[in-house]
Amino acid sequence: HYSPATGAEHTREYRDVTAMSGTPTTTVFPQHDDEGHLLETQYGRSVFRDQQHLTIQELPETAPPGQLPRSCDVIVEDDLVDP
Repeated sequence: HYSPATGAEHTREYRDVTAMSGTPTTTVFPQHDDEGHLLETQYGRSVFRDQQHLTIQELPETAPPGQLPRSCDVIVEDDLVDP
């Protein structure tokens, strides 16, 4: 984030509950700095992480008779994401 009034840059890292690194952070998007000056987002300097949610399910024909197939949710990041 950049403050045109002061020329200062403010950095912040955001993580949700699915992040593999660190604990989740607040999702509050700052609009003003500590002194009340308006902040602008610098999208060209933003870093985004590829993330994909997968559900793996056993084949229905291999599930025990009368039971639903079991499934497992998986979260993959970076080079494991399908482009």
